[in-house]
Amino acid sequence: MDAVSHLLSGALLARSGFQERLGRSATVVGMGAAILPDIDSLARLAGPFAALEHHRGFTHSLAGAVILSAILAAGARALTRGRPFGSLYLLSLLGMLLHILLDLFTAFGTVVLYPFSRERFAWDLLFLIDPRFTLTLLLPLLLTRLLRRHAVHVARAGFVVMTLYVGVASLNHSLAVNQVQAAALEQDVEVERAAAFPLPASPFQWMGIVEGGGHLYQGLVDLRRPGPIRFEQFEQGVRNRYTERVEDLWEVKLYRWFARFPVVIYRTSGEQHIVEYFDLRFSRVGERTSFFARLFVWILDRLGSIDRSNPDRRPFTLRIVLDGEGRVQALGWAR
Repeated sequence: MDAVSHLLSGALLARSGFQERLGRSATVVGMGAAILPDIDSLARLAGPFAALEHHRGFTHSLAGAVILSAILAAGARALTRGRPFGSLYLLSLLGMLLHILLDLFTAFGTVVLYPFSRERFAWDLLFLIDPRFTLTLLLPLLLTRLLRRHAVHVARAGFVVMTLYVGVASLNHSLAVNQVQAAALEQDVEVERAAAFPLPASPFQWMGIVEGGGHLYQGLVDLRRPGPIRFEQFEQGVRNRYTERVEDLWEVKLYRWFARFPVVIYRTSGEQHIVEYFDLRFSRVGERTSFFARLFVWILDRLGSIDRSNPDRRPFTLRIVLDGEGRVQALGWAR
């Protein structure tokens, strides 16, 4: 989930009953706890693959929340002239757990049970940036300023509204998965696994993916306009001595741990042999025509996050370049 939503959730949590016990410091602690897990984003400074390995790891785990909350609460107590540690710790813990919960709503994957398990959990309910979801946090927060006497009840009502929004997204997700499975069977596509991923800023448009028979199939699901789903087929991978050679690389093993629907592409360029991995859940599908979707793309364009020289570039594409003997000449993220 985006940083703005995390910060708003922490501020709303502070207004839901902690401000009476902790004063204004509750807002600072609540927002700090709600954003603290993302401190692992600094791992990118350690190398190109460090963020992939560590982001949403320890700091996003239940064990990490228990430990980091105690550290945050102790620091806050020292800076707030002896505010009760119990209240500070409870606020810190709930703020971090709220962060973990919001991240679980997305499709990225979170290692909640670290260090006991490295399995990535994802509920695939919300896109990473969802303006409508953010509004369910922002509007109640603004109302707590206008209705100060009822701020606690307003803040708690805000979380109820947030829960209802996620509930609708969960229902839509279930409908989308069912439509994907039904469409695949109608088109005689073998279904070993099916999934639906939210698209930018629309709770009604989903990207459906089916795995079966050594192939992956991707199609656009629009719950507002039921109709046939047009699947695009992807080969899961070409097997030759170059693709088999790179499978032993640590970076490829890391990528396969991260990816849910990996596609392997092999091609040549002169004397070079190129193997690329991309995750189909991060690939574009169909047309996104909603206002919020166009706004989302416009913001990314202004931030320079869209490469106009290569508009079809997929994020999280791992590229390995080998020579004729199978020696690695270059390895990294495709730009």
